[in-house]
Amino acid sequence: MKNISARGFRGGPRDLFGPTSERLDLLVPLPKILPDAISAPATTQGPVIGLNIGNSYASIAVVHHEGHAECIANEDGERQIALIISYNGEEQYIGNGAKPQLVKNSANTITDFRNVLGKKLNDLKTPPAWNSAPRLDVNGEVGYSVKVLVPAPKSVAKTPASAKSTPAPTRPSSPPPPAEVTKTLTASEAMTLFLSTMKTSAEDFLGKPISGAVIGVSDSFDDAQRAALAQAAEAAGIHVLQFASEQALAVLGAHDSSAGKALLGLESTTSHNASDATAAHAKAAEAHPDRTTLVVDVGSSSTSFDILSIKDHTLVHSLLPNGALESLEVGGHAIDNLLVGHFLKEFTKKTKVTVSFPPTTPADERAVTKLRIAVEDTKKSLQASTGAAACSVESLKDGFDFSGTINRLRFDVLLAPLYATIIGEIETALKSAALSKEQIDEVLLVGASSGLSGLSEKLEIFFGEQSPVAIRSDLDGSQLIAKGAALQAKLLSELDAANAPAFGVEAKTIASASVTSKSIGLVFPGTSEDKTIPVIVVASETPLPARRTLRLPTASGASRVAFEVWEGNSILRDLPLPPKPVYSDDEGEDEEEEEQVPEKEAVVEKETCLGGLALDVAKEKSIEVQVDVSLAGEVVVKARSAGSESWTVLGK
Repeated sequence: MKNISARGFRGGPRDLFGPTSERLDLLVPLPKILPDAISAPATTQGPVIGLNIGNSYASIAVVHHEGHAECIANEDGERQIALIISYNGEEQYIGNGAKPQLVKNSANTITDFRNVLGKKLNDLKTPPAWNSAPRLDVNGEVGYSVKVLVPAPKSVAKTPASAKSTPAPTRPSSPPPPAEVTKTLTASEAMTLFLSTMKTSAEDFLGKPISGAVIGVSDSFDDAQRAALAQAAEAAGIHVLQFASEQALAVLGAHDSSAGKALLGLESTTSHNASDATAAHAKAAEAHPDRTTLVVDVGSSSTSFDILSIKDHTLVHSLLPNGALESLEVGGHAIDNLLVGHFLKEFTKKTKVTVSFPPTTPADERAVTKLRIAVEDTKKSLQASTGAAACSVESLKDGFDFSGTINRLRFDVLLAPLYATIIGEIETALKSAALSKEQIDEVLLVGASSGLSGLSEKLEIFFGEQSPVAIRSDLDGSQLIAKGAALQAKLLSELDAANAPAFGVEAKTIASASVTSKSIGLVFPGTSEDKTIPVIVVASETPLPARRTLRLPTASGASRVAFEVWEGNSILRDLPLPPKPVYSDDEGEDEEEEEQVPEKEAVVEKETCLGGLALDVAKEKSIEVQVDVSLAGEVVVKARSAGSESWTVLGK
């Protein structure tokens, strides 16, 4: 067999663990996976779960027998579980039940402990939350100090009974009151407590112990933070199969249907219609296995931006040289602050009672905390409907209740600076990846605060109203990371012993993956008169080795099919301008015509012909074309009539 060398080929570090067998590219793990502390399992026994641990909320997902992932609720019916731990007397509250403690018991309530994992107190750049327990240094680790009540020690004497004889019966001695002590928890211990409740919730739902979990982590997490999270998870009884990039997991969760097939190891076959070759290369084709996705992850304290190249639905790596970009100016807290400020002005206008923001007194702290909890529901209402949303708080301050509303227009005006920041960060990410916005296929909105219609509208304007870019606002962004983690956990649990080591600590030796630098496609007679490649088989930036198979229908009555194989580079070209409107003699003569700016589209321009291939086909039969690219960059193209076992090989 004669191999044809692909001229467009380059190798180098990639945030990707490469395949270890010919078809393992259907099962490739996601980027930035493992810290040193994590080891890969052999074939895992028992159910596995996916965990999304944000700084404010967390979620749990499992995979059903059908191969689809679902976020599950805890015992309180919550799918978004607050990362809060609070102590009130002898009671301990974890999760959403601890949120009311923020109002009157904030000194004994711990929040924002995920982002300080593995860090020293002096290294923290953000001040502690004013409605959280104070931070302190505990043997070089960030810790918290809270007051709790514990049973009195046995050395405390009980109240003695009276020795005198009286008509009244002698009362039994009263037990000693509980003693108040100061309890110190490190951030790791707080995380262990929280993860223990997550594990219990998952096992109660599944009815059996879990055997492992994949946890999504931010790209900003360094090795020390990942190690601290790993230790906290192990202390909670959770065996960590992998740490995976949140953005990559979100992509896997968003494309659950195709990912479920890949998890089962099914063959991935892409179908294209040769008579519609241009449409086969069109942007925003959700079902297309190869695409470029912009991920906008609106978290509670920050927003991350990443551009991911997705190959064969599940093979993912970042196109940003330094990983995801992060903006601390935009996030759920920033949105809440704008709403809080808006409603406080309305409250002061109605009652003449002033509430400082940021708060400067304990009374103001309680008022702002009450309002902050309330605006979370207001924000959800604005996401779910087009009408106005209400916000109500009993006894906000000085005994005055508050009730107000905000409509979507006013809300979008408040958030205009945040939307502008997001668009600016997207432009920075595109520049860093050396891409234009026309080369993006879809925008994936991730996070509980990402489903704002105003954000989707700004993105549509940025990419162009006629752009084929798909703005994926139809998904529940708060569940995508956990779902993707569950799918990845299921994948890892089904690996056999031969392939499992590729995902362990030793996987770092294959963390560099070679990728194609040019696209490879097919040109049929009469389908391309403008020097472009209409049917792309192997897109650029595809990790190697790669295999793509297409099924193409033949023309009616055709007994022979021929095509050329080309490689080329992606370019931008102007689309034809629409015809100018024709005015009557008395219309528009004095008006200055606006200059029309042509829209652009990304196409692949022919560069090098790798050869041609012709084969006989049975009538009314389609053909299958298979393109293999080896690790060395060698290309093998072969085709056959559907149903035939004999391949015709290019160059043979």
